[in-house]
Amino acid sequence: YQRRVHGTVKRIIEIVFHFFVIFQMVKAKVVIIGSSFAGLSCARHLLPAKSQFEVTIIEKKNYFEYTPGILRAIVDPSHLSAIHLPLSSLGCIQGARIVQDEVVSVSLKAIQCKSGLIFHYDYLVVAVGSDYAGPIKPQLNEIDQKVRQQQLLSAHFLLNEAEKVTIIG
Repeated sequence: YQRRVHGTVKRIIEIVFHFFVIFQMVKAKVVIIGSSFAGLSCARHLLPAKSQFEVTIIEKKNYFEYTPGILRAIVDPSHLSAIHLPLSSLGCIQGARIVQDEVVSVSLKAIQCKSGLIFHYDYLVVAVGSDYAGPIKPQLNEIDQKVRQQQLLSAHFLLNEAEKVTIIG
């Protein structure tokens, strides 16, 4: 009888522990596609101390670009360092898993990347931003920070060689 009670108590503890792990300790998986203002803001709010979320950020570029500073950087290339930061250096995303890859398909519970990696999620945030003509926004081939900076320097040299410049807006 005592052995049976002990076995039952042990089984109850295992069941309670199992439910505790399932309902208390398992973090909801959040995948954020894009790491500009909206994506990083979302990550920052989801990742406080003792967060209940496991956050993965997927970004095809290896850098963050402060878009409002682009025109100044084209006029004054010394400003490039102020508008570009490697993703890994952004403090607001500490605790997030950062993956440099391109999303090629999205299903109800998973995304697949160009590399073949698949990420399952409970919540998906699509924060891919907007698109402008170059050089204001990065073009498809400008996924590396150095390539992007070279494009902006080229725009700077074209601007310097122009006889006339018209500014609208």
